[in-house]
Amino acid sequence: MKSETKTIVTGIIKFTSVKNYINEVEKMRIAKDAVNKYIAEFDDVQNVVIKEAKRLALAEKRSTILKPDVAAALEKYLRRKNLPWTETAKEVIKHNPTDLGKISKAIRDWIKEHEKPLRTASGKLNKLNQGQLAAAIADKFNLQLTETGEIIDFLIAQVAQDLRAGRRTYFRGFASFVKKIHPGRKYRHPKTGEIIQLPPRPYVDFTVSPAFLKTLGAAKIPRANKKRKQ
Repeated sequence: MKSETKTIVTGIIKFTSVKNYINEVEKMRIAKDAVNKYIAEFDDVQNVVIKEAKRLALAEKRSTILKPDVAAALEKYLRRKNLPWTETAKEVIKHNPTDLGKISKAIRDWIKEHEKPLRTASGKLNKLNQGQLAAAIADKFNLQLTETGEIIDFLIAQVAQDLRAGRRTYFRGFASFVKKIHPGRKYRHPKTGEIIQLPPRPYVDFTVSPAFLKTLGAAKIPRANKKRKQ
């Protein structure tokens, strides 16, 4: 005679349902513990990164922490861990992939709260520096901040190399650069009356493209045509 599997009933709820419910609650509790651990790890990371970013800013004699400061601080932390950022996050929390990136997002939010606004109280535009440009490119094209910084540095170095070689550098739709020489000249010192000879000196002639001038009246920055492959 075959043994029959009996269903144990508690009131009107099957025993198997109660068991499954308990298992689910246990999973939730474990997940909550993992989240708490993740938050604690995040607090430690954020404190270390912000402290290092402040140190970098002070070393440059600045009272304002810029995005490159935080990026460099993050890189220093990751080198010490010897892991890429996503792997570091996975090391902290593994149960929920959607939580990956919370640390970097929180730090970006912190930067937005503490960096200088685009406009001053008088409405005057602040200057766009290289760090802000790198951050804007990183956000637009889903790149790492260190990558965009390296791209900008390479672009500047390439233009400088071409100019030193006497070549004209032209960016279609933007501007052209060419190295020129101011001729030497003589001038009379206003106090002594001495004639002083100024030597020739190089300068860069920057000519804006008419097409670029037309874009200054555009309401929006053009969207990227292609998304970066993951």
